[in-house]
Amino acid sequence: MSAARERVELIEVGPRDGLQNEKRIVSVDDKVRFVELLVSAGFREIEVTSFVSPKWVPQLADAEEVLARGDADLISMARPMLADADLVKKAWEGREDEINTCIACNQACLDHTFTGQLTSCLVNARACR
Repeated sequence: MSAARERVELIEVGPRDGLQNEKRIVSVDDKVRFVELLVSAGFREIEVTSFVSPKWVPQLADAEEVLARGDADLISMARPMLADADLVKKAWEGREDEINTCIACNQACLDHTFTGQLTSCLVNARACR
């Protein structure tokens, strides 16, 4: 038997993974309150939202408004960067209409990563090549 760990890290994903599966749209105020309660319960890492196409995940269409509250320490953009490696440049140049949008399907990025396959992206055939 291996030695006991001194510490275990928990990353709470309820505000992102959980709320994106709700049939009704949760208000920004309720989302922020949910995160505040998780912080007060002791969670140090919380995945709050995701920038995905509102066409595919309407429950997260308010991601920018949620993050605009100013409480985020880090914004991770792994999947959107797979979908379009030039995402930041295009946004900076005001070319948002040219951004290839992540559809949060998880069928080539996360699924492949977790099974040891080459990570790729269904909306960007050039990703990871």
